[in-house]
Amino acid sequence: MSKLKQTDTESTAIDATLLKLLEGSTRQEITLATVDGNVLLITAECHVIYCASFLQWEINDIKSAFHEDKPLRDHAESVYIAGSFQRSFLQHRRKADTNSELAFEAKTLSIQSKLGLTRIIGRQATDIVSKAMSILPSRLSIAVETRVASKDRGRKIGRAAKDWAKLNSHVLTLDMLTEIESANSDAAERLVTKESIIPKPILSELQAKGVPPAVAAFIVYAFRVLAVRPQAFAECRRAYVETLPLFFKQLERCQTVIKAQCLLLKQQYSVALTDPKVVGATFASLQPNFYHSSPTIFGIREIEELPSSDECWRRAHEILSPTRLTEATERKPLPTRTMQSLEKLCRVGPPVKIHSVDDLIERYGYSGVEIGNYVSSAESNLMQNWLAQATHDLRKVVGPSLVRLHRRGNLAIALGARGSGIHCAHYETATRVINLTKSRGDGSFAHEWGHFLDHFLDEQIHGFSKVFLSDRIVRDSGKELHPFAVQMKKIMDLITHEIVHVQIIGDLTPQRWLNKMTIEKALHRFKGDPQQAFDSLSKQYPRQFIHGPKAEENSNLLANSIVKWTGKRATIVAAYLRKSSYLQSAKLLRPYWYRPCELFARAFESYVEDTMLAKGSLNEFLVNHTRANYDLARSNPYPQGQQRKTINEAIKELLRVVNRENF
Repeated sequence: MSKLKQTDTESTAIDATLLKLLEGSTRQEITLATVDGNVLLITAECHVIYCASFLQWEINDIKSAFHEDKPLRDHAESVYIAGSFQRSFLQHRRKADTNSELAFEAKTLSIQSKLGLTRIIGRQATDIVSKAMSILPSRLSIAVETRVASKDRGRKIGRAAKDWAKLNSHVLTLDMLTEIESANSDAAERLVTKESIIPKPILSELQAKGVPPAVAAFIVYAFRVLAVRPQAFAECRRAYVETLPLFFKQLERCQTVIKAQCLLLKQQYSVALTDPKVVGATFASLQPNFYHSSPTIFGIREIEELPSSDECWRRAHEILSPTRLTEATERKPLPTRTMQSLEKLCRVGPPVKIHSVDDLIERYGYSGVEIGNYVSSAESNLMQNWLAQATHDLRKVVGPSLVRLHRRGNLAIALGARGSGIHCAHYETATRVINLTKSRGDGSFAHEWGHFLDHFLDEQIHGFSKVFLSDRIVRDSGKELHPFAVQMKKIMDLITHEIVHVQIIGDLTPQRWLNKMTIEKALHRFKGDPQQAFDSLSKQYPRQFIHGPKAEENSNLLANSIVKWTGKRATIVAAYLRKSSYLQSAKLLRPYWYRPCELFARAFESYVEDTMLAKGSLNEFLVNHTRANYDLARSNPYPQGQQRKTINEAIKELLRVVNRENF
């Protein structure tokens, strides 16, 4: 690997390897290494593609890309159409406008690097390989031992944890650095980073390797505080590349924090590991901090004192969480829900069975399904069955357009492939994928599908976007006239504000009051009735008295002014908008909880659970705990009472609007 120079023989070998990958009946993957230690992950598969996923590109844009030999852009992904397939592709795109069910079988070659993903679609393997060879770097080496069959199906999503593991599998070695340094010191400075020499440590992967929790936590923390790159001196780069990979590899073999302490003090590491020019000031202070005990290091050492392994790992996640609060500021805990194993989840509804991952794609319109390396075959089958049942039940709530939304929105699913174990699940706008973790993903699917819907609707209005429509509506004050935007504004208004009716006992001697003439005109009109005068002025000036930011303060001022100028005490009922109890409850939590997209997603999952219960059905994998008791938590994260019912009606109307569209 130290001297990579691609000869004609090597070029032919790569060409032949790619052809062989494309001729296989199942998805195959291989890695190609570049001279600077970077890796390209090549994936080949023959699969069914639904034309609805092409509707994101206008026909003129496609023709222009073909003419200029440029890729079609899809967020962080580039898509090339192989030459001989371009005419057929255009025909499929035209037909997709009127037939969302149209599909075809094609071969796909995906080229993934740390910078992004490029897909080449075609029918002839030779055309695809020809295009691939034109865009691949000129100096490559085949890592034959990495050729594997993949459990995934459909669209290659990219950026999964297992992909990053492969992309980081060929690290920059000292021999490579010496070669690059002699040719170009500027290139060496750019290429030497911590992620180019050390695979990024992840708690769940260290746990799978058998590393003790406290040691694993220290490894992750040490990697975080390590300088991204050394200072711009050749001797610093050499010490960085020579010392750190061996040090982190040795750390994984430590069984206790004490042994990790001893490793830090070893003479072969101590000079480089305490030099701020090499590792940065924070990492250099790790050694004395083991004795002077910074809060994080002190917390890591305490992990070993916990009684059970589960508690140790849970505490390790808490210590390393970037949003961790100190116990002094926590008072009450944040809302959580009890995780259940998939075998213990409940469902009430008709049986739904699938026989393979391909059934999920064909029956429910997912563009791809990705399965994590640490998901066993039994776990994978169980998650797939639960996903099929959840999608079946969700379709009854959302309506008949659900499968079309999946195809049009290019939605993919990842099962235990992209999470770190801290979060239950997440949705990625850049890759349009919902990830469900294998141990914490139960009950999260409806929430993440709500994010997908939110993102999908924004893209229907604004084209390619990484923005949620709910976020845009709140940010831009809902100025859009598109039916989706109009209905989303109604939902977000109901989520963030609510009408309250308050009795105000007017003050005869207030400190402030409104103009006497204005008040007397209103009183004269309604024969001295203070309530009717108040209502009339409120409707006449709604920004001041109903939905303005100072509506509550102004309503009190108006009531006091009416009482002052009549000279009689009166109780007046004021109706004005204020921040909803749902929003105020969310603001008692962290900022993440009251982001508009999160408020919408939790309201959506509440709607799903309420709708299913009203029909006598239940699916704890799809949604769970929106009706739970959160009295012991800091606040209830879900809408409640009448506000919940009103929001449910607005979401129901949004889904009616969505189902009327011909996706």
